[in-house]
Amino acid sequence: MFFKYLEKIRNLGEKNKKIIAFFLSLFLTGVIFVFWLVFWLPNDLNRVKHQNKSFSKEESPLDTIKKQFSTISEQFKDIRKNLSGTVEYSQSK
Repeated sequence: MFFKYLEKIRNLGEKNKKIIAFFLSLFLTGVIFVFWLVFWLPNDLNRVKHQNKSFSKEESPLDTIKKQFSTISEQFKDIRKNLSGTVEYSQSK
């Protein structure tokens, strides 16, 4: 039955083939959209709600960067103190 229908479409003119192809693609796009709307969208909305709640508890990216730079500067200060101690030790010998 399907193959007979395909043969019938094959024998149609070019304009009719394009019309059938357009409506078939429109139908498939609609099916995909409905599938997305029913299954994907509710999960996506729930994920966004949970993210919004978690954002209020987190600190800002600027605060995170400030903490990282302060940690790095403290480490450099420690290294500088250690190096200055070794230079004084080696000069005293």
